[in-house]
Amino acid sequence: MDVLALGLFDLMGPLAFKVASIDGNIDTHERDAISRYFVKEWGYSPEFVLEGMTFIENRLEDFSVKGLAQSLGEFQKHNKDCNFKAMSKELVGFLREIMEADGRIDEREEMAIERVQAVFEDVAKFKFMESAQKGVDKVAGVAKGCVDMASNFAKSGAGKLSGFARKVSAVKLPIKYDKQGGEGE
Repeated sequence: MDVLALGLFDLMGPLAFKVASIDGNIDTHERDAISRYFVKEWGYSPEFVLEGMTFIENRLEDFSVKGLAQSLGEFQKHNKDCNFKAMSKELVGFLREIMEADGRIDEREEMAIERVQAVFEDVAKFKFMESAQKGVDKVAGVAKGCVDMASNFAKSGAGKLSGFARKVSAVKLPIKYDKQGGEGE
């Protein structure tokens, strides 16, 4: 079994059991739904799943829904083999299936699933902001490279610079603009 599969089971399994146990009882239908999901959807062996479920149930008090959701979101976010958005949606669907498996929908289970969704949304926001910052940094690096190149060209005396090239070589990064489009502080 690969590292990705083990990591996902180590996070998804306890989260599934925490949601199932919130109403004070883990029903056999909930256990079956958890086992079936890992065997049918993820291809884990039934023996591995049974061993893992027993291990998790014996240590359930060591876990929190929010902590597991945060760890799982971060794991998905930083793993190039994980499609964060698709996996998050699938996991929430899986948790809803567990909630409904015993035929009783407990408000605390719904609240736990909503908490998981909120954590995933927060992780997604930070993922977007990190990507945006990387893009800004890349553009700033390219712009600085162009400015440096123009400046070096001007200093080398390799030729007359046009008015535009002189302006570009004089630019100091970063530039801030006010709301009217003019250069600010």
